[in-house]
Amino acid sequence: MRANHTMLSHATGTVRTSSARPPGDSDVGARSGVRLPIQVSTIGLVLVLLVLSVFSVAVSITNARGTDRAQSAAADSNLYEMASEALLAQELSAEEVVAEGDAESLAD
Repeated sequence: MRANHTMLSHATGTVRTSSARPPGDSDVGARSGVRLPIQVSTIGLVLVLLVLSVFSVAVSITNARGTDRAQSAAADSNLYEMASEALLAQELSAEEVVAEGDAESLAD
């Protein structure tokens, strides 16, 4: 609510009109209309940044777990390959022993 105040200058006799607000007449309504969108956009920006931060932390945790699983799978694969090679070598050795035993029994 703006009030026009008329001021009379005693020295010159002129009248001036002022649109100054009297004390106690606040412009909260006018200012809050401008400040509200700024506050809402600031809160919105903070929320978006917070969501993106949480998402990035969740993705990094998921990637770390995936990396651990891949390393474990690679280690298991290597162990399986080594065991398979050892088993094959043992079977070949057993076949050689049996073949040598058969050869000796035939020679006797």
